[in-house]
Amino acid sequence: MLSLKTQLIQKTNTRSFTLGLLKLSKPNSSQQGISLLECLIAITVISVVISAFTPPIFLAVATQIQNRRAEQAIQLAQGEIDRVRSITERLDYANTDLPPVGATIVEQQSAPSGATTDRNSVSATTGLLVDVNGDGTNDFVVQTYRNDGVPDSSGKRVAFYMGVRVYAAVITQNYGLLENPPQRSASLTLTTALGSQKRRPLAVMYTTITHSDDRNSLCNLQKFLGDLNGSGCS
Repeated sequence: MLSLKTQLIQKTNTRSFTLGLLKLSKPNSSQQGISLLECLIAITVISVVISAFTPPIFLAVATQIQNRRAEQAIQLAQGEIDRVRSITERLDYANTDLPPVGATIVEQQSAPSGATTDRNSVSATTGLLVDVNGDGTNDFVVQTYRNDGVPDSSGKRVAFYMGVRVYAAVITQNYGLLENPPQRSASLTLTTALGSQKRRPLAVMYTTITHSDDRNSLCNLQKFLGDLNGSGCS
């Protein structure tokens, strides 16, 4: 007959062994896999989040690209005005060095009907293709034109209105979609993809060009401004 102490030890060992088996048979909660339903819920939540955030991201990126192009277009337009202004400051320029003559009122000039890389063959309704990045791909179409203006005694135009429009190069494939005349530019607006660049210029500038280094410059300017009597002319 076993002693009481021996029986107690056996019962303790049996209980410990039983608890050990139960622990081994019960899976660890940290090692359990996720169910198919939980996978579907997670996929649905991720899809909803992506769908909600993707359109604003596309809108922001497209708008940023268009505004950057608009800045480049403004620089091109201003550069063209500065180029013509510097020409008129010379004494030996000819009318062929100036922008082509368009409508009597420059603001009513039609939109470009073509594009060329040769400045000498640019007409008032033709744009000049410009590659600003030097990668061999045209980025812009620059349309420069003027009204007839006021001539000096030799027939050289010494005062005239000048207009510049800068379009994205995509208009070479969409001439039929251009607004004529453009009511406003396509820049500084929220957009997706190309937005209104297919129909509107990115930059529009108008200015007055006068040749001022001449003794008759004041008289010519008065005539240009509408004082046909030329009061003050010598």
